[in-house]
Amino acid sequence: MLLIGNWAAFWRGHNTQSWSALDVLILLVFTSVLYAFCDLVMPDKPGDQAVIDLREYHAREGRRYKLLQLVFTAMAFLFIAHNSTSFVQWLDVSKFAILAALIGGLALRARSVWLDTVTAAAITVLAVVFS
Repeated sequence: MLLIGNWAAFWRGHNTQSWSALDVLILLVFTSVLYAFCDLVMPDKPGDQAVIDLREYHAREGRRYKLLQLVFTAMAFLFIAHNSTSFVQWLDVSKFAILAALIGGLALRARSVWLDTVTAAAITVLAVVFS
């Protein structure tokens, strides 16, 4: 959902007549971090008969993709700031990124399965609401 929501947000740029190198670089880095995040969240498929233990995967890799989610949120702040004309406009457009940063920080500090589940569900709901 996060990936689809962010790609949909790029539709606003479809009628842009001129792109600066900075515009292209920001979008390239932004989407690269997003794809890396999506890749880390999903474990590699094991052999034919092997079973993936998602709890073990989450315990082992969770910190990495939670940190990358915060990097992605920081990139969203920069992307929004680059396209904003004032701090008030930036703050208004950044509501999703601010909430995602707070939830991501909470998830990074979480040491319980139920809190991890709640933060993941909250990010999913935010992605649907703000898309």
